[in-house]
This record gives sequence, structure tokens and C-alpha cells, in this order.
Amino acid sequence: MPAGFKHNTDLLLDAGDREAFGARYSQFMFAFDDAGLRTLFEPADAQATRAKRRSRRAGVLAVGLVTVSLMVGAFSTIFIGEPWFRILVAIAAAGAVAGMLIGWAGILSAGARDEWLRQRYLCERIRQLHFQTLAQWAPMIVDAARRNDPSKFLATRLARTEKFRNRIVNPSAVKLTHLLSERDHDDVWLVDGDDTPLAEDELASKYFEALEELRLRHQVNFTSLQLLSFWTFPPKSPLQTARFLTGAGAFSALLLLTLGVVGLVIDAATARLASLSHAVMVCLAVILLAVRALEEGFQVHSDVGRYRIYDASLRRLSDRFQNARSNAERRAVLVELEETCFDEMVGFLR
Repeated sequence: MPAGFKHNTDLLLDAGDREAFGARYSQFMFAFDDAGLRTLFEPADAQATRAKRRSRRAGVLAVGLVTVSLMVGAFSTIFIGEPWFRILVAIAAAGAVAGMLIGWAGILSAGARDEWLRQRYLCERIRQLHFQTLAQWAPMIVDAARRNDPSKFLATRLARTEKFRNRIVNPSAVKLTHLLSERDHDDVWLVDGDDTPLAEDELASKYFEALEELRLRHQVNFTSLQLLSFWTFPPKSPLQTARFLTGAGAFSALLLLTLGVVGLVIDAATARLASLSHAVMVCLAVILLAVRALEEGFQVHSDVGRYRIYDASLRRLSDRFQNARSNAERRAVLVELEETCFDEMVGFLR
């Protein structure tokens, strides 16, 4: 993965990205630079980011409050007579109730999570509309660039955007529900194909070079980011998060077993309950449950498995693109890529 990877640079959202890309592929900027889609994408992406943060922060807060409260309660047999501990237990009890209320509210309403998924679905469909247009309408775009007259393409694209707004954007919640209940292959494509034969010239080849850079290569870099494995804290990728949570759980389990053996030895040697070691064992058991709850909530292991499958598919398509001998073959790879991206989106949303 190249250093400095940024999300959504494939859509040329920033002026700097548009300037850099236009310096190399100026004759195709009319097709790759779609201001209309940017106005749809940017507010949806911002709402998705905010909803995801709210959902995850609420989940972590609920698990954290309950975990700390139970850990405090584990020491009640040792410090129950202390005045300061009575206050601490009251605070812990309040925290536990708050955590339970947050958790049940999230389960029963799921408002932030549903909003995150709906906005994420909308963002990915906007991205797919953009790149499906570039792949399916390649003959029209190359011909417009050759004639230096993009007016027909721009008019057709404007009508396409309005159709998309009515078909996907306005009923996005209903479309998402249908998508998650049944996978309809006809829903993959948002634009019709153009069967006009492609010219085998330098201009067409340069167009597919530009499209491969923004779509296929960007997706490969994205999955590389999701599968980062080196240690960093806090974790930045699903794989790093999965390994961190697995390591925390394994460490807690090992300590729990060790303290269990130590507690038994102390009990046998002194014929009295080793209260402190038992309290710490309860704390470690609570931590194990908390780690498991976070693993289930974040679904990092399923994300890692899905991204590995997606990464393998992308690299296979990348190899085919590099070995293609004609623009028709390159276009076929990019068309198949759009179907692969759709399947990945469905897997993510489910």
C-alpha cells in the first residue's frame, strides 16, 4: 500500500487531486470530474461517518461502564466495610445501570447503526454509478475526447444522475432493505452498456490506464489498508483490531488460569480463601466477556475474512488487466470489477 493513502481520492473530491489527475489525463477530465455526483456524495459520506462514530462510541461506552462496574463489585468481599468503598460501589452501580440503558437503547432502536448503513449504501452506490458510467460508456467518452466535444456525453450523464436520484437516493432506505433481504443481480448495474467497438489506439489505451488507476488500483490500496497487520495502537485496520482483541482475550485467559492455580495453592496451604486472587480472577473473567462483546459488536473477524476474499479477487483482476492485449479485454476486466465491488458492498452491509 502506498504511503499517504486517502479515502475517496478515486472520486477526485479535493481540488488538489483533480489538479494532479488532470495534469496527466486532461483530455478525459470532463468524464472523471463529476461535480454533480460530488454534491450527492459529500453530505452522505459526512452523515455516514458521524453515524458510525455515534454507534461505536455508544457500544464501547456501554461495555466499558458495565465492565468497570463489575470489576469494582468483585472487590466487595474485601472492602465492603470501608466507607469510601460504599461510595465507590454506588458510583459503580450507577455506571452499570447507565451502561445497561445505553446497550438496550442501542439494541432496541439501532438508529445510529441503521443511519450509518443507509448512508454508506448510498455512498457506495454513488461511487458505483460513477465508475460503471466510465466503464460502460467508454466508447462514448473516448470518442468525445477524440473530437474534443463532450456535450453529448455531459447531457446524457446529467439525465443519468437525475434518474439515479429518483431510483436510489430518494428511496435509499427501501432499496437497502430489499438489497439485504434478497440479492438481485439486475440491481448491480445503474447504467446501460455501450456496445460500440473500441478503437485500439493510444488515446483509448490511455483512457483505460486512467480508469485502472482511479478504480482498480485504488480498491487494491484500500484493501491493503484494511489488512494492515503490523502492530500499532490504537489499531487502524480490522486486522489490527482483531489481533489486538484476540491478544487481549488470550492474555486475560492466561492470567485467569494462572491466578486460579495460585489461588488453589494458597487455599490448600493456608486453609483460607485467597480473597484478593479470587477478586482479580473475577475481574479477568469480566474482561474476557468485554473483549468478546467488542469482537461481536465490531465484527472484525468477519470483516477480515471478507476483505481477504475481496483482496484476492482484486489482485486476480489486476493481473488480468496488466496482461490484457486489447482495450476490449481491459474494458471486460473493469466491467467485472464493478460486479465484484457490488458483491463486496452487499457483504459489508449484511
